[in-house]
Amino acid sequence: MAGYWPFRGDIRARLVYGYALGCLFLETTLVFALYVWIIVSVLALATQLARRVMLNRSRAGQEISADSSVANPQLAPTTALVGVSNAASATTDDHRPIARSQLGVEPVVRSVSAVLAGIDLPCQLTPAIDRAREDDLQHLSLMTDTASPAEVGGSVADELELAGFVVVSDGDDGAIATRSTDVLGMRIISEPSELLIEGNARYPEARPNSVVLEIWLKD
Repeated sequence: MAGYWPFRGDIRARLVYGYALGCLFLETTLVFALYVWIIVSVLALATQLARRVMLNRSRAGQEISADSSVANPQLAPTTALVGVSNAASATTDDHRPIARSQLGVEPVVRSVSAVLAGIDLPCQLTPAIDRAREDDLQHLSLMTDTASPAEVGGSVADELELAGFVVVSDGDDGAIATRSTDVLGMRIISEPSELLIEGNARYPEARPNSVVLEIWLKD
């Protein structure tokens, strides 16, 4: 009974049979690869055409919208008119400006912390309680127990200059830092533990070796 190899006894017949099978397999593989290539090419071409159609439609829609805005000013963007409208509403009948408080808008209060945002404070400086400046956002007191007054002044000046400030001395213990419209006054207090206010310590957290850096916004 012949198995899967009918020419088992003839070597030449085996070789011919194997060659025929190989050619048939190769032909089938090439035909299959050709079909796959055709299908992929058609899909890629269809996708590219669809993108072009969508792009052309989008451009056409933008051109129509622009033409409509020119033909009908009421359809034009009103963003640029918002500032004019607000400015007009912020004047009286005799064209005098109205204060922000009269419009029910609270004025923006600038703070020292906002100006110093993003600046690394050296010498382990941390906010300190200052009983003379409580709830005053335009003043900030910083304290350290790990550096001398000279080290605090030099390190703070270096950090401010890295942030774009120009720092100049103002007396023996003071300095002024300027960056664009931001102007800061600074003063180093070498013995804050000895300062009193109404009989109480101005800096209740201060120790004998503490150093305070006072910073405020200058007008």
